[in-house]
Amino acid sequence: MREYYKEKIKNLVALRNNLFTSVIVLTSGVVGLFFIDQPYIKLFPFIAIGAYFDFVFFMNLLSVNKDIDKYIEEIK
Repeated sequence: MREYYKEKIKNLVALRNNLFTSVIVLTSGVVGLFFIDQPYIKLFPFIAIGAYFDFVFFMNLLSVNKDIDKYIEEIK
């Protein structure tokens, strides 16, 4: 059973790394939209969609961290 938890934690850490990279890319893309020489009214839908997915991935990242902590406590 202990090996199952170790494997689960390893998979969750890999997922956390992927989510963290996605959050960085999404955040930089949304911030990059502010530097485009276009009216903000045209960019607002893209900014809203990017901010929404940024929020969703960040919340998923926090959930994965909580799961990792839970499995580590079960191993102890």
